[in-house]
Amino acid sequence: MGSSAKSNEGLHILFASPEVAPFFHSPLAELSRQLPAELRRQGAKVSIVTPYDPRINPTDHRLAERLTVLELDFDGRHVELKVLEGRTSEGVRIFFLRNDELLSPTGHYDPALRAGLFSQAICAFVDKMAIAVDIIHTIGWQTGLVPVYLEERYADSTKLASVTVFSTIADIADQGNFPLSLLPRLGLRESLNHPDDLEFYGQLSFLKASILYSDLLGTLSPHYQEAILTAEAGQRLDGVLRKRAEDLQSVVLGINERENDPQTEPALVANFSADKLNPKQQCKAAIQKELGLPLRPKKPLLLFLGPLSEARGLDLVSDILDDLMDREVQLVFLGTGEPHYERAVRTWKDEFPKNIAIHAEDDALTRRRFLAAADMLLLPAAQLPFDQHHLIARRFGAIPVARRISSYADSLRPIQGNEGNAFLFEGFDPDAFYDVAMDAIDAYESEERWLALVQASMKDVPTSASTAEGLIAAYQLLL
Repeated sequence: MGSSAKSNEGLHILFASPEVAPFFHSPLAELSRQLPAELRRQGAKVSIVTPYDPRINPTDHRLAERLTVLELDFDGRHVELKVLEGRTSEGVRIFFLRNDELLSPTGHYDPALRAGLFSQAICAFVDKMAIAVDIIHTIGWQTGLVPVYLEERYADSTKLASVTVFSTIADIADQGNFPLSLLPRLGLRESLNHPDDLEFYGQLSFLKASILYSDLLGTLSPHYQEAILTAEAGQRLDGVLRKRAEDLQSVVLGINERENDPQTEPALVANFSADKLNPKQQCKAAIQKELGLPLRPKKPLLLFLGPLSEARGLDLVSDILDDLMDREVQLVFLGTGEPHYERAVRTWKDEFPKNIAIHAEDDALTRRRFLAAADMLLLPAAQLPFDQHHLIARRFGAIPVARRISSYADSLRPIQGNEGNAFLFEGFDPDAFYDVAMDAIDAYESEERWLALVQASMKDVPTSASTAEGLIAAYQLLL
């Protein structure tokens, strides 16, 4: 790590991700679009590098093929990768590395080898392209070998000598563990097969590689950072993380307030704000009509966002479902999920057709429409690496009823009287979930109090601009 800091304008970040929105639809892809855009707004020079997917139409996205072709030796063969360049809707330069046989996510190449090729190709990209990169910011296990290749394969490169790696641990459970027999095919020394190196309980771990070899590590939640240092939540990597605890940085994940604004969102039947909440009732009525639910303005509309899974806490919802129905609330499930959970939700809908509805389509625009209609968002998650739903819900006037974990614990304060912005409970405990859910319904039935709580919850929502500021402060530690 260097000692002389650069200004934001002099800092060039290459953000490396296996998927980026809108070319992919996933929380990781959305994050990989959002963070570089905010870093650019903070004045940093930032580019994105990601694998090319043949389903992307280069003409539609105005992608231009660069003259430079990346050449490298990998898996016993000479590999060539084309480089396509474009811009995201926010103006960030994005580079696609293309080899439809070996790098395409729709291809048949071994996923571990595909990830290894992408990691090595990132190094080759920085080495060969006429772009001065200070920091490679990696995210996802698919980029986990970048710092390993920098040390093992590119140690003699003068251009890469000063490049450092900042790795975001988005989900400690998503580790990229594969057979150790792949080490030679990845072009890595057999001596790396060691518990103090890449070996992880008899396998090769890409995430462990990233933790060991990156210059600095980050998480998107201070509470999540604390949790993964423990045996309970560390997914067997807690010991490795504790060894690098001094190199762990965290930021509070925020939302893009321009994209998530109920005052300007064109998809809403009526726009509203914290100071003008009455139109929110029109949004609620529109969704009730769309889903075939009776209009019940005096009863709360609760929303559960998918995926429908154990990790999202659907078992806790099942535990208190009859109690919720006794209070005559309406409960909407948005999205799809594991088959047995989908069947369970359909059974609940058949049993309570006037109180429960399902909407399978689940994208960012749909979520904003439904959050604008909802009075509360149920978030009884069992596991949670990173999430923004609680913040977008607050922005659209839906008060979270949430388990106090990870990013929820960073920016949600328990409601006590007329103070706080969410109804929170501790532990994966149906009784605790029941208590806060009933408290929330009781509060809704006091119209004046509920109005004050919603107005307070809608304000002071963390933004992605503050997240970018935190990242830049962390980057400066590398310079």
